Order: sequence, then structure tokens, then C-alpha cells
Amino acid sequence: MNGPLLGCGALLLLFGTPAFAQLPAACKPPASAAHPPPGTPPARVYDAVGAWFAEKGDLKCSVAAFEEALRLDPHSAEAHFDLGLARQREQRTDAAVREFQLALQHDPKLLQARCALGSALSDQAAAEAEFRKALASDPQLVCALDGLAQVLFNGGRYDAARDYWQQAVRLQPDDPDLQLALDTAVYKTAKARQADGQPPVEGSTVADAIRLLTGLIEKHPGTTAAHFTLGNIYANERRFREAADEYRIVVQQDSADTMALAAEVKALVDAAAFTDALAPARDYARLRPNEPSAHILLGMVYRGLGDYAKAEPELELGIAGAPEDFAARYQLGFVLAKLGKPGQALPQLRKAVALNPADKSAQFQLAAVLRSLGQTEEAGKIVEQFRKTTDVEFRNSQLTSDGIKANDLLEAGKPAEAAEIYRRMLEEKGDSAWTAYNLALALEAMHDTKGAEEALRRGIGVDPTLAKLRAELGRLELTDGDTESAQQSLQSAVDLEPQLVDARGNLAMIFARKGDLSTAEKLLRQALEDDPRYIEGHLNLGLILAQQGKLPGAKQELDQAVTLDPQGPDTLSTVGKALAQMGKMSEGVALLRKVVVLRPDLAAAHLDLALALADSYDLPAALAETGEAVRLAPQSGVAHFYRGRVLYDLGRATEAQPEFEIAHRLVPQIPEPPFYLALIAKQEGKYAAAAGLLEETVKLQPRNVMGWYLLGQCYEKQSDTDRAVAAWRQAIAIDPNLSQALFGLARALRSSDPDESGKFMARYTEIQKQRRILDSAGTLANNAVVAASAHDWPEATRQLSAAIAECGDCAVKADLHKKLGLIDCQDGDLNNGEKELLAAKALKPADPEIQRALQLIAEARNQHTTSAARKVD
Repeated sequence: MNGPLLGCGALLLLFGTPAFAQLPAACKPPASAAHPPPGTPPARVYDAVGAWFAEKGDLKCSVAAFEEALRLDPHSAEAHFDLGLARQREQRTDAAVREFQLALQHDPKLLQARCALGSALSDQAAAEAEFRKALASDPQLVCALDGLAQVLFNGGRYDAARDYWQQAVRLQPDDPDLQLALDTAVYKTAKARQADGQPPVEGSTVADAIRLLTGLIEKHPGTTAAHFTLGNIYANERRFREAADEYRIVVQQDSADTMALAAEVKALVDAAAFTDALAPARDYARLRPNEPSAHILLGMVYRGLGDYAKAEPELELGIAGAPEDFAARYQLGFVLAKLGKPGQALPQLRKAVALNPADKSAQFQLAAVLRSLGQTEEAGKIVEQFRKTTDVEFRNSQLTSDGIKANDLLEAGKPAEAAEIYRRMLEEKGDSAWTAYNLALALEAMHDTKGAEEALRRGIGVDPTLAKLRAELGRLELTDGDTESAQQSLQSAVDLEPQLVDARGNLAMIFARKGDLSTAEKLLRQALEDDPRYIEGHLNLGLILAQQGKLPGAKQELDQAVTLDPQGPDTLSTVGKALAQMGKMSEGVALLRKVVVLRPDLAAAHLDLALALADSYDLPAALAETGEAVRLAPQSGVAHFYRGRVLYDLGRATEAQPEFEIAHRLVPQIPEPPFYLALIAKQEGKYAAAAGLLEETVKLQPRNVMGWYLLGQCYEKQSDTDRAVAAWRQAIAIDPNLSQALFGLARALRSSDPDESGKFMARYTEIQKQRRILDSAGTLANNAVVAASAHDWPEATRQLSAAIAECGDCAVKADLHKKLGLIDCQDGDLNNGEKELLAAKALKPADPEIQRALQLIAEARNQHTTSAARKVD
């Protein structure tokens, strides 16, 4: 990743002998350094000389030349960069980092320096940031793709690393190092997914990794690293003969590579190919006579060949250098026993059993030697313990069978039966963290969240390093609303296993809840790098981008979620509602209609569609959907409330009233039903009834400013001035700029407290001036806005109509028509709404809000036509 030092192609070494005095005497530039081209800056010449020395491996002279270049031109980004590379080769990392940072300070566009800086930083997060900065400037910068992939790979995020190396290989398909890195990432991805119980990714299986490496070797047969890596994969997959063949090729290409030679011997021993292992084992011991493992391996080969006399001295040499090596102790004990030396074999075998008490072969051999020495009692104890261990293993195999059965039951939708088996397994063997995890999943399926959390905590106590336990616990804690505990659990899960995509995604949502949208976005992008098919990640990233006003990016993520899950009701519902909120009403409504088709029996789907239709001014269609929701869920207070809302917006308050009353009875804890019932009562002149309902509203929702304001009006209508004043005081405590409440207070206190009345009137006048409400038309329009915010459509319409009449040809005439048109549309009167909006458009033709409203009217009418045609058909 470091790459060659920057040079000038045809070297600019060309300067006269007197300049050499600035370099150490031993530093002799090439003979071609005679005369520089005219106008060549001396600093650039010294930089080129430094690059020449570096290519020759003379770092001392290259550093001297670079330093002289910087003395002549301290702002030379190239010289700082080249000096940084030299310092990196000297393993002076801190000095290298300083030079790379200076290079970027003088030339931020020197992206190779940013790559070099990323490669030099020990802080992986900082290194990742540098590579990402480079890619932001040039998405096809191979050194940044390679560097970022390496950082992600080192952090255990193999899927994401693989993707970046794939991009790098597409750009430089003939680079064997990049291809080797990609192939290694493919293998690590496959194994990580196997370990996590995840399905394989297409093109990223173990077989794919072997196929890719084989193809790389065919194109570049001299790449020893590829042969060695393929050998390691074969060995890891227990394909020992094939592994040995790859290691043999490495040794043939580089006879000094004793690591490959040792790996070949071990693979052949594991394959029991002792005859083939003998020659390389002897070579290894000859080349590394002081290496204990060389003698141990050779001894194991002799033992496998039955040549115990030759095995004994080799194993003794190995033990002298590695006295804690189990294999050496066991093998020597075995060999001595075969040579008829049980007394010498005994201490070796005792040591072997002490080093690895679970090894059955060592136990069996120790018992045999003890019997041969007449120590039958101790031998009998070992044999008895051996039998007990065998019984335990048999029981464990039974438990494994039970576990498979329980897993099948859980997948078949029978969590209670599965949970019973998992509990019995934990009673018999309480130290299985995975069983505790599976029990938690079964309990979750039974809606026993508390029991699931207890099972997960038990599993963590058994194995604190099993990341899935912490990830699942964090998810449950997040669902419970315990964000602090959830953050701790999820962060520890991600630290233990960076590729746990769900954990990273859930952690992102915690930061989103806390208002840290940038961190949430970063975590979700990381999760999607690791798994581009993470549907929930695309959904949540889209929502977070929308919250930040990044609407094109939000749309892209939401569209990708639909592409990945085109028939998923939850996905389509989330995207549909989000698109509607983003102003893309027709697309949002289309998706919500699809949800209704997929789940016609789900009341919530009909309600979601109804709300979107209402927002797009299609109130008749919205009413039909709320009717269906009420039919499907007659005991749903929310369904009754929204049906009442649509009826109210259509001006059918008499029909809306019983819906609100049912909603209030079914869900008395929500404030909206009594608020709308109060509006209806107030419009009918029933001020006492309205006041009682508004009192309920503000009790349920103490900061409902319109509730307090309207309550004050109702008290005033009943001549209860003191309570009216108290209610309006509550309103301005919540919103000090609510001019209508200020005006009401000024009027109500005029006789009882003229001074305070004057203060409220002064404040009211100041706010009117700030809002540029300088005439009666403006006042009427402002009153209309307040009425509309309280959903009092008749009052809002009356006030705006009066404002337009008062206005004549005033400057705000277009805005008045627009406001009235929008209120008419919200009230279901599309004809008058369109008329007012067209009047506004004639005065303000470029107003985007007017254009959007007119488009929604057209879409709503088109929908009516389509619906009518369907009914006729």
C-alpha cells in the first residue's frame, strides 16, 4: 500500500558538483546528474535525488536529500510526502505521519499522501477516515480502496472489505496483490458467516475462494503468497494433501522459506503421509537446527514410520527447547513405551495429560504404561475416568440431538415446545451459551420478553464473548426503551464481532433517538457496507437522511429497500409513509395501496392508506379506508378516531361525533378525541360542554396550547372571566407569541387591571408589527391560521373570506387566496380549493406550494375517476 517514492520519471538529478556539498560525503548522486534543465527549482532536484537513493535502498542518503529539498522549499508537498515514505520504511511511524500531514496541509489534493497517511496511522478509525476522504475526492482511487478494505478486514468487517477490494480489482484486474487480498476476504467472509449461522453470500463461499485463488495462480504462477494462502485454506478445511502440494510449490520457488516447509511437513503428518513427509522434515531440521518445532515434527514423522529409535532423540531435542509442548511430550512417551522403556515414558505421559487433560489418546497411553509398571490401581482410576468422560460425551451427543429437534420446532412455529427442550438441556448442561440464546429466541416468540432477557444474561454469564447474546439483549432493551443499557449491550456486541449488522443498525437507531443523526448515518452506512442486502438498514438510513433534509439520498435508500423486499408489507408501509411525508404523495399512496392488497385483513394498513389519502386531499377515498379499518377492528379506538377525523374534515360533524365518542371510550388516555368533540360542541354553541371536554384535553396533554386557548374562549362565552384569564395565561406560558391569547387577556383585564391589560396589548401590538400585520385583513388572516391549527375549518374559512374581502388589492392578496384554497382542500372542498388556488396562482405563478396543491387536486380527481370506473366494471 505504500507504493514507490514519487519520482520525476526521467530523473531531475541534473545539477553541478558544488551542490553535492549539501549532502553527506558518502551520498553520491548518479553520474547523469550533470546539468539541470533550465529553470528547474533546486528543491525539486534534491527531491528527485532522494527518490533515486530510495530506489537504491539507501534510506540514509534519500532522507538527507529530501531534508535538503525541504530546507530550500518548506512548502513542497511532494518532498514532505517522499520524506514520509522514507520515514515509513525506516519504521519511524510518528515522523512519517507528520510528513504526510504536512504534505496534505500544503496540497490537499495530493491523494497519494492521504493514502499513505491512512496506512501509517495506528488508530483504525482515523485511518478509515483518511481513506474515506480520499475516496470522496476520487471514488476510483485504488490505494484508498485497498487501504480502506485492509482497515475493515483488520476490524473483522469482511463483507465490506471484500466489496472494496472487488472495486479495486475491477480497476486494476492484473494486480495479483489486490486479487489475493480479495480472495482472502472472500474466504474470511464465508467462514464468518458459517460461524454465525448466516446463509452464504453468492460468490463468497469457501469454494469460491478456492476457485478464485486457483485462477490467480494460473495467471500468476510465481506468486508464492497465493500458493501459501491456498495451502492455508486447504489445511483449514482439512484437505491436507492438497495443502501440502501448495506449500511444496512455495518451497520450490523459495528454498529459504522455512515457514512454508514447516507447514508442508505438518500437513503431510496430518494426512498420515509419513513417507512423503520424511524428506521435507529432514530439510526443515537441517535448516533450522535450533528450532524445537523442527525436531518435534521430524520425531513425529519417524514415529509415524515406526522408526522409534530415530524418533526418540529428535523428540528429546524438541522438548529441551519447548518443554510445554503437548505433542512432543505425548509422542516421546508413546515412543519410549514402544521401545520398552515404560519408566522413562511415564513422566512424559503424565506431563502430556497435565498439559491436555481432555486428550483421550494420552490418557489411554498413560493407563497402559501404568499397568505395565504394575500400578494397576492408578491405571484403573484413569480407565474409570475415561469411561465417565465417554458417558458425558454420549449425553452431550444426545443433547445435540435434542437441540436439533428444538431448533426444528422453533423454525416450525412451535416456540413453547422448543423452549421446553431448551430448558431441559440447560438443566442437564448449564454451561451452553448457545442453548441459552436459543431459549431466549423461543421465549421471544412466546412474547415472554422478561424471560428472554434472563436467558440472554445467563448465556452472557457463561460466555461473555458470544456477541450474538449481547446483540439480542441490546435489541430487547431498545424495544423496552432502556436506551442506555441497550447502547452498552449493542456496542459490546459490535466490539466483539464487527460484522453483526443488526447490532450496528440497532446501535445507529439509539444515536438517532438521541438526536445524533450524523453518527447514526455513519453506523448505518457501515452496516450496509457489511451487508448491502440489509433491508432495515436501507429503511432506517432513508428515514434519517430525510430527517436531515437529504431527500435525494433518502429516496435512493428507500427505493433500494423496496427493490430488496418488493412484497414485504412492513417494508412497503414504511417506505410509503416516508415518501408521503417527503411530499411524494402519489408514490407513497401507491405503495400503501399495495400493502392493503397484500394484507387486506390488517386494519393498520387501511388506516395508513387513509391518512396518506387525506393528506393528498382525497377525503372520500380516505373515508372508505377508515370504514374498512373500523370493520376489521371495531374495538380500535384509533380506527374510530381517524374515521371521525375524516368525517369532520368533510364537514360531516354530526356523523363524526359518535366516532369520536367511541374512540374516547375505548382509549380514554389519548387527548385527540375529547379535543375534537369540544370543537363540535363549541361550533354548536354548547360552551359548557366544550369547556368540560377541553379540560379533559389539557389534563391529558398539558402543553396543548390550542386546547388552553379554546378553553379560555369557552369560559369567556360563559362570562367566567377569571377562568378564561387563567386558561389564556397557560396558553402564553406555552407560546408567548400567541397573539389571540394576548389580545383576549388584554380585553379581559381592561377593567380589573388596566396596567397589566396595557402590557398585554403592547405585546400584542409588537407581535403584530413583527409579523407585518398592520391592517384588519392581516388580523383576520392571522386569526384564520390559528383557527386552522385548531382544525376549526368553518371558523378558519370565515376569517379568511373576510380577510380577502377586506384586503381588496392589498399586497398579501395571493397569500390569502392560497391559505383559503389549502384550507378548503383540507376540508374536502376541492372545487372551491382549486378556485382559490388558481386565483393565487394568477398573482404568484411561481409559488411551488400552490403548484403542489393543484397537482394533488388533479391526482385526487383522477383517483375518483379510476375508482368509479372500477365500480362500473
